[in-house]
Amino acid sequence: MKIRTLFAAIFATLAGFAEQALASKAEYGDQVTVPGFTAAASLNNHQYGVVRMAAATTVNIASEVNVSGALKTAFGVLQNKPRVDEAAQVAVFGLSKVRVGGTITAGAPISYNSSGHVIDALSGDVVIGRGLQAATTANTFVLALIFPPVRWGSVA
Repeated sequence: MKIRTLFAAIFATLAGFAEQALASKAEYGDQVTVPGFTAAASLNNHQYGVVRMAAATTVNIASEVNVSGALKTAFGVLQNKPRVDEAAQVAVFGLSKVRVGGTITAGAPISYNSSGHVIDALSGDVVIGRGLQAATTANTFVLALIFPPVRWGSVA
């Protein structure tokens, strides 16, 4: 009986490692993720939402707010559903699903709202990628190309 319990524990551990390895491969292709982050709050309802660094090794829902005197802006897109202090898999480059918060125009730069959901970028917004599909309904999902955040300015 003890051997069966030991094998069950070993297989559960190996399955966890396999799941983590597969999580770095997006549903639509490869992506770059940053290891070692945990959720600062429960993010189990925020999968495919934009996140920001909350501290040195934690992430939280992205919104451009001042935290301890420093502007905390987008870091990447959350790929899993972590609860507090659980591992957070954050895509910082590549293809990813994203949760829509408003209108998304295919091919246009995307930003995010105060809930960490993507919207079409306006001049002065922080852009986190380009929407590859169009959407007009909040809380739906589209495919996007994610890249490091950059402040967007309109062309005069």
